Amino acid sequence: MTTIKKKAHLGDRRLVNETIPEGVTTIEDWAYAHCKLLNRIYIPYTINMVSPKTFDGCDNLSEVHVYKGDDTLNDNPHLLALSIKAWPDDINELIVRAKTPDMFYRFWDNRFLKYLNESDDTGFNPFLAGGEEDYEDDDNDIELFIYKRQVDKCTLIYERILSENEGYIIDEDIRDRYITYLRDRRLAHSFDALLREDVYVAAYKSIYFEYAFINANEAFELIDKAGNDKELSSMIINASLKEGGGIIDGFKI
Repeated sequence: MTTIKKKAHLGDRRLVNETIPEGVTTIEDWAYAHCKLLNRIYIPYTINMVSPKTFDGCDNLSEVHVYKGDDTLNDNPHLLALSIKAWPDDINELIVRAKTPDMFYRFWDNRFLKYLNESDDTGFNPFLAGGEEDYEDDDNDIELFIYKRQVDKCTLIYERILSENEGYIIDEDIRDRYITYLRDRRLAHSFDALLREDVYVAAYKSIYFEYAFINANEAFELIDKAGNDKELSSMIINASLKEGGGIIDGFKI
């Protein structure tokens, strides 16, 4: 078998982890679309064509590994999964380039800069669910779409910065743009990315505080947003105290 056929696993709700065998070269349209529980997939290095609609509706997809034998060739399977969901039309190039991480990150930075420049309502389709009755000119739908897109952009930046730990350094001017984007959205999207349940957020928190994305005056607002996340609340308090903030005075013991 060299091809995963069109709609081969469409809507399979039993599929959680999948390993595509070595030798497969092609994955056709909707092969794994709407596999709602699909979390992790291993794709062989022999692959050379993946359809843009392969993972449509796979909202739980968290890791995409490109493997050869016992080795995973891409060092950040989570970033690849997030990128595939953000840029489905580029899925083939993302996966093929992931075989060689240096090439992947060069391509990724260029693609992400274009993504940053795109309007946040790009791709919004209020009629996707079936018809006009699903929209009815309700601007809340597009507001939610835009909000999610901005949080997704922040999440991708966190993951790209983490890849520097593996030696894939970001050019200084590009890095400055990433950090500026996070800082400009420090009270909303870049902070809200720390509260997501579908991604690995522990490392994101260290980035957020490393670059001092808060000040003492904002601490109460962020603690309120942190809710039951005691670790995050503690980090906010510590950051505020370092800046000489009087946040402790506001708590009743």
